[in-house]
Amino acid sequence: MGITGVLFNPNGRIAPNDFWRGIIVLVGYLIVSNVLTAFLPPPVPSIFGLLFYLLPYPYLCVFGKRLHDSGRSAWWFVLIFFAFIATLMITVMTLPGWSDVMKAFEDPNVATDQQAMNELMQETFSTPRVAIQFMGAIFGFNLVAGYLVARLPSNPETNQHGPPTQSVSGTFS
Repeated sequence: MGITGVLFNPNGRIAPNDFWRGIIVLVGYLIVSNVLTAFLPPPVPSIFGLLFYLLPYPYLCVFGKRLHDSGRSAWWFVLIFFAFIATLMITVMTLPGWSDVMKAFEDPNVATDQQAMNELMQETFSTPRVAIQFMGAIFGFNLVAGYLVARLPSNPETNQHGPPTQSVSGTFS
């Protein structure tokens, strides 16, 4: 199966090798976009920010097909997705400037001043340190979730999602 099939087709099954290739592509995109968001001036960060909202679909396709291969429903991905969101939320709440942002929301003068809030958010979250912390959280979560899903045993029988995958799959075409 080609890379577009792995990333954008939710049907079928994939072997662990293709699963890892899909995860590597997705994590690579997340890391590159995070670095560019931290170091490049607007409008580049906002473009990558918008593309970030499209990523759940390729993740669903990659994880879903691997779950299908193990005989499980792709609905299990919902748990994985919520765990990923929780990981990102915890990462944000541990950032050094998070308490300053929360205090600003409590101050009615600052909370109603959109420009002041934008400047505070930009100052707090668009730094190399934040990019590194986010990259660590993203990489760590994908490594753990990917390892757990890749280790699921493949169903050797044909199931509702298709025939069994090969233990060693070919390269992307």
